[in-house]
Amino acid sequence: MKYKIVFFLFLFCIPFSVKAMEGKVNVSCEEKELEVAESMLCTITGTSDEEISGLQFHLIMDKKVIIDEIKTSSIWEGDGEEGHFGLYTDENKKGTFEIGTFKVTAKKGGKVKIGAENISFSSASFELIPLQDEILKIKVQGDQLNFIFLLGIVGVVGGILFCIFLLKRKK
Repeated sequence: MKYKIVFFLFLFCIPFSVKAMEGKVNVSCEEKELEVAESMLCTITGTSDEEISGLQFHLIMDKKVIIDEIKTSSIWEGDGEEGHFGLYTDENKKGTFEIGTFKVTAKKGGKVKIGAENISFSSASFELIPLQDEILKIKVQGDQLNFIFLLGIVGVVGGILFCIFLLKRKK
């Protein structure tokens, strides 16, 4: 019994220092609002408290926008197909670093979501660290005029049909 007490006391005196790598991916754009057919440049940056040798993510977009002209920063090698990116570097990165840029062009009005999901960093020892998704919301202006125009047409056609109805009723 005496040895068990000493063992448990010894166990609590051993310092346990378990620190996991922390990181984040940030998506930022020049504007928070766009007009239909307008474009803007967006940047993807990363932050890590330890050195990373690679990263992967899936670039997501709403169907109301087109994402093109995707360029990764010169430190990264690798590729991306259909929005899935797997990038690596020989010079391990720590702190804040640029991952790449892309151009967003609005096709249709409304609220739009763009960002990165399924994000993970690869540590210098090649341990895969999953990170939180990064979603950015942008408002696209422009379709409201089409809606108002359509409402006007419906009002005019409704008025004409109402007048025809009244004329036929008098006969």
